Amino acid sequence: MAIATINPTTGETVETFEPHDDAEVARRIAEAAAAADTLRDTTFAQRAQWMNATADILEADVERVARMLTLEMGKPLGQARGEVLKCAKNMRFYAEHAESFLADEPLADASTVSASQAWTVWQPLGVVLAVMPWKKLLLTTSKCCACLAKDVLAKSSLCATSPRQICTRSRRSLNDMCWHIKNYNIH
Repeated sequence: MAIATINPTTGETVETFEPHDDAEVARRIAEAAAAADTLRDTTFAQRAQWMNATADILEADVERVARMLTLEMGKPLGQARGEVLKCAKNMRFYAEHAESFLADEPLADASTVSASQAWTVWQPLGVVLAVMPWKKLLLTTSKCCACLAKDVLAKSSLCATSPRQICTRSRRSLNDMCWHIKNYNIH
């Protein structure tokens, strides 16, 4: 059964998409896992550069992306613009601060874990799937990556998203932006 983007204002079918079959889903999960392994060898600075570059694209393309959000979700254009710009702002914030958020933290009293020294150390999770039933696809996706930024941006995990079907065009657009920056994502 095709996935349809339907204009909520007019009821018009704008575009249809074929869902992925099980083999394609498995292929993409394997691709994401391989990409996460590769990302482990990149630096905070490189991942921050990608996040900032994605924010640059969003800011430069705010009108097109906002119109797409309005078409798919029926949100007012001003609100859609705000979501796009907030998404870019979130990306920049975590690009700037993720490394400090993830610095090893010495445990104040290592004896509580029967050690002379102990630290909290952040480790990559691997591929994280975020099923997103909300209508704020861009903002939710950027927050997912940012909240997991402790892992996604800074520790080289990968955030795969599964948004509401009505947001298929937005999800593909965000994916294309990320693909333009670096070949580490899921289509």
